[in-house]
Amino acid sequence: MSSTSVTGENDANQIVECPTCGQQASAETIAANEQAREAEWYLQRLVAASHSQRFRKVSTRYSRRVAETYNGDLERAAADSDEIVAANVAAWEHRQGLEVRDWPAIGALEREVDGLDEGDDFPW
Repeated sequence: MSSTSVTGENDANQIVECPTCGQQASAETIAANEQAREAEWYLQRLVAASHSQRFRKVSTRYSRRVAETYNGDLERAAADSDEIVAANVAAWEHRQGLEVRDWPAIGALEREVDGLDEGDDFPW
């Protein structure tokens, strides 16, 4: 802890300055807080990966639209059923003045195009 200033004895109960926020606390408390922040960071990455994996099955761009609809609250989106998410996405698109898209159809077209070889005619 090179950036930590020590104001007490050299043990877990010493009072130190947190390098992140500058507050005074015991070294043990600061270490626990840093572990909690790191755990939260990993949890957010797992939620994001799960979100992407779940909604990209619908369409490659659907996961982004879901995130926009839920204002970045991926945990709330994860808690809703696919049907509720689809209804929320459609309502959000409508409120934004966007074309309400048929995301499953878009995804089916994406998968169909991915399966085409070079030189094949595109379906549109």
